[in-house]
Amino acid sequence: MNRSGKIDRKALPDAGSLPREAETAYAAPHTTTERELAAIWTKHLGVADVGVNDNFFLIGGNSLLATTVILEANDKLGVRLPLSILFELLTIAALAERIEGELTGIEGELTSIDAGQAASIDLDALADELMRAGSRVQAGTGSAASS
Repeated sequence: MNRSGKIDRKALPDAGSLPREAETAYAAPHTTTERELAAIWTKHLGVADVGVNDNFFLIGGNSLLATTVILEANDKLGVRLPLSILFELLTIAALAERIEGELTGIEGELTSIDAGQAASIDLDALADELMRAGSRVQAGTGSAASS
């Protein structure tokens, strides 16, 4: 605690320096998906040697980092993970199993993004609508939802 009675975050140990619990001994990533997820977690959590059984929140993760991690995983792995998935599947092993199952055709919450779907988005129309909405808001003519 500091003098004002608040937690002195600078005095807390770095999450990466904390010892692993005995029940979560390090298990290295083996599949390509596990290795990709481990690299993403390491990048954003600043923890070396992220194991496939490490709990995201116990090794320093939080809701903001979860969002960042999921967005990067979606981009790198070509899937659409819901932002809430890290609250359900807390380990790389669990996430990788879900992703690999989805990519091989097992039903789940994820969907693979293919080039046809990406090409079907009319980016010009989307950009035009965003510009019109921004202009309305900037001009003070009401909400961006009105036409």
